[in-house]
Amino acid sequence: MTSRVLICNKSHIPDSDILSSLHSDSNNNVTFDNKYFSVTVQICMEQEVPIEEIADTAEAFVYVVEEPKDGVKEIISALEAGFREFLEEQAPAVRLLLINSENSKFEEDFLEWCVDNEFEFIKYITTDNSPEDGLMGQSEGMGRVRSALECHLWPYRAMKNSNSSSGAAAEQSEEFGEFVTSNGALADFQNLMEGGELEGDFESMFSNMMKIKEVAGQLPDDQRKQFAEQVALSFWQALGGSDDELE
Repeated sequence: MTSRVLICNKSHIPDSDILSSLHSDSNNNVTFDNKYFSVTVQICMEQEVPIEEIADTAEAFVYVVEEPKDGVKEIISALEAGFREFLEEQAPAVRLLLINSENSKFEEDFLEWCVDNEFEFIKYITTDNSPEDGLMGQSEGMGRVRSALECHLWPYRAMKNSNSSSGAAAEQSEEFGEFVTSNGALADFQNLMEGGELEGDFESMFSNMMKIKEVAGQLPDDQRKQFAEQVALSFWQALGGSDDELE
C-alpha cells in the first residue's frame, strides 16, 4: 500500500510548480531517502482526486492559499468547512499551511490558529530546494514543505541497517563540540546533539518544533542533518517506536 500526501491548492501557484518543487516524478510520486529509511509516497492534488478515495492513506495534508487582504477568518473558515471531518477522523500526522507570500502581514494570526490546530505555518519563498539539503534543510518555502514531509516516519517505509551506538553518539558529540556550547540558542538541545533524546511526550516535543527549526537553522549543513536525524528518532520513540525496529 502507498502512503499519500493530500494537497489542496487554493493559491495562484500552479500545481505543476508545487509538484516540481517536491521533486515528484511523472506519476506524482516522491521518494524520501535518508540514513534510516527510504519511502515513496504519492502526491494527490485535491482538485484531481476525490478526498474520500485517499483519506485512509493520507498521512500528510498541505493547504496552500493566497495572502488574504482582510484577515485570516475567510481562509480559516473555508479550510475548516472543507476539511474538518478529514482532519478529525483521519488525523494526518503532518499538517502544513502554506501562504503564497514572503512577508504575511497576518502571520501572527495564522500562527495562533496553526498552534491551536497542530499545523505548521510556512511562507512561500522561491529557493533552491535540492534534495541534498536533507532533513530540515530549509526553514521556508517548498524546501521546508519537502523537509517536513521527509521528517515524517511513513508507515510503509523500508528501514535501513543502522550502526548507531554509544560510540557513534560520542563521535557526534565531538563533531558538535564547541559549536554547541558557544551558541546559547543551542544549549537546550545539547543532550540531543550528543546522541540523547528529546525529553517529554509527543505533545510537548511538538510544541518545541519552532525552536527545533531555529536550532537547525544555526547549524552547519553536515551537523544540521545529524541533528535532524536525532529529532526524527526522538519523535519515533515518543510515538511508541522501539530501537530494535531501527536496527
